[in-house]
Amino acid sequence: MSSMRGENRLHGMSKVKNISRFTAKILCTVVLVWFILLGFGITGKADEKKNPDEVEIYCVTEEAAEVLGEVPAEKPQSFQISTEGLEGTPSYRIVSGSNVTVSATGLVEPRKTVWYWKGGFGSTAPIDGYDRIETQYYPGAALVRVTCGDYTHDIPVTVIELGNQYVNNRIQTIFEECTAGKTDDLEKFRAFTKWVGDNTVYNYRYQSWQDMLLFEGGDCWASTNLIVELSKMAGIDARINIDYQNQSSGSGHRDAIAKIGDTYYIGEAGYGYTTKPRGSSVYELPGGWYVSNIDEETTGVWQYCGFDEELIVPETVRGKTLTKFGAGNYLMFYNDWTTSVRLPETVTSVTKRAFYGSDNLTTVYIPTSVTEFAEGTWFGGNITDIYYAGSKGMWNRISNVGTLDLSGAVTIHYNSPHPTYAGYLPFTDLPRYKNNGDEYWQYEPIRFAYETGIISGDEDKDGDGLTTVRPNATISRAEFVTILYRMAGSPDVSGLSPFTDVKINRNGTKPFYYDPVVWANQQHLVDGYADGTFGRKKELTRAEAVTILKRYAEMKGWDVSQQGDLSGFTDYSSLKEGKAKPHWSLPYMKWAVGAGIISGIEEKDGSGNTVYRLGMNGKATRAQISKMLMSFLEMYQ
Repeated sequence: MSSMRGENRLHGMSKVKNISRFTAKILCTVVLVWFILLGFGITGKADEKKNPDEVEIYCVTEEAAEVLGEVPAEKPQSFQISTEGLEGTPSYRIVSGSNVTVSATGLVEPRKTVWYWKGGFGSTAPIDGYDRIETQYYPGAALVRVTCGDYTHDIPVTVIELGNQYVNNRIQTIFEECTAGKTDDLEKFRAFTKWVGDNTVYNYRYQSWQDMLLFEGGDCWASTNLIVELSKMAGIDARINIDYQNQSSGSGHRDAIAKIGDTYYIGEAGYGYTTKPRGSSVYELPGGWYVSNIDEETTGVWQYCGFDEELIVPETVRGKTLTKFGAGNYLMFYNDWTTSVRLPETVTSVTKRAFYGSDNLTTVYIPTSVTEFAEGTWFGGNITDIYYAGSKGMWNRISNVGTLDLSGAVTIHYNSPHPTYAGYLPFTDLPRYKNNGDEYWQYEPIRFAYETGIISGDEDKDGDGLTTVRPNATISRAEFVTILYRMAGSPDVSGLSPFTDVKINRNGTKPFYYDPVVWANQQHLVDGYADGTFGRKKELTRAEAVTILKRYAEMKGWDVSQQGDLSGFTDYSSLKEGKAKPHWSLPYMKWAVGAGIISGIEEKDGSGNTVYRLGMNGKATRAQISKMLMSFLEMYQ
């Protein structure tokens, strides 16, 4: 019995082992099948290799096919996205690019626009009796996404139009041929222009550089476009020059203009010959201006072809003084980059359409030299601001100003010159001209004081470069001696202030007026008051100003012997000249008048006559001090 049970147990164990081996084989087979299924993408798991990582599809326009032939059979003209074996409903969409279309079944094709032509008119809608059809393709890259269940795949698609591929390869070859061994940009520009003139003919049907390379011909627009494209490849700033006003070239003519260094050059290969070579030329266009000479010394300009956005028109063009701006019925500009124009102070006449042609031109600066607008002149549809260097009264006296066509959107700013005008000052509260054309007396002294650093404007809070100078504001005693201290070269100062209101700050720093006041006192230019103060905040009087100036001249060892006759001033009696106790400022006022430092304050008497007073006790304004200092420095330096 026991032996039998043992055999049965051994036999049972053998069966278990056999079953285990069988199970293992099944499991291995299942795993192997699983991996095979994964490898072939037959499961619902996403298979990124079902569709290619990138696709190229080809097309050709009818015109390009005439030269290059149809798309070869081995080059696909469409691509079918595959969703075979996937579960779910597939969807397709274009993620980026506008070069292709994709159908509801996943067929990707080049996007195209069909044009129907009849004579010179083209339409994307069929035209009865059309004489030709043109298909427009859009070469470039797009990204198409397919989604089906948990499968998502992005397919980059590149559309290649055979004509486009051909001309891109050809222009690269031409570029390398023209630039070989050349380092100078002008040499390259000449080579590009010459190649066009030597290797293409005139054909009115073609206007683009691509067509010119494909058909070896085109009109002046095509020639210009090819020269400009080659120049851009070389890093040369070249643009299309619309030469409508050049009557020798015919209406609508174009050529290329390049700025090389500071010089403009015209590249011309648009000659209307139908045989090769048809010729070319490159010539300088000084300043980018076409001119119309007036006489031996003066000239006018009738078209600007340069690249300046903020155009400052020069006073001389080709060695002659520029007096006329514009050419009557012609536009001055044919660009979209000029935003402002500043006329020079030599221009006297402005013609019709002088500010037309640039859609972005918004600002014009007019000098006081302009005496005439051509009758019916207007300033252009987009201009918003006209800055006139003179007063409103002066503007209204310009000939034909009443015929100007200025819309309500245009604002005229008077007494507002361009910053490059002579004598420009950035002060909004200092007009230069009165309505009668006379200059305000304050202007020149403030200009002198500002340019020599004697005074400065207030803080430019909004950062626009403009500020105020407050010409009629008074000046303090501390401010005045500070000006003189700087005029003396800001010498080193030793010793302490004897005045109770001129002290070093608690933190050990000195206020701006500390050293100037100490220096002025040590040089005997100023005294204090009986109460021990200097009176640093007190407003300076005219008498105090000339007194300090005379003492400054004496300190410098300059001649102060001048003596003026004061009897003609309306306040002369208050000086008490010849009296026992004359006014303390009498000798200083006589010196100041004799030396031309002051000339009196202009006023009108009861009869309307112009009279002058010394105003010695009056508070000195910033403008008055500027005038005194200008006269003082002109006298002694």
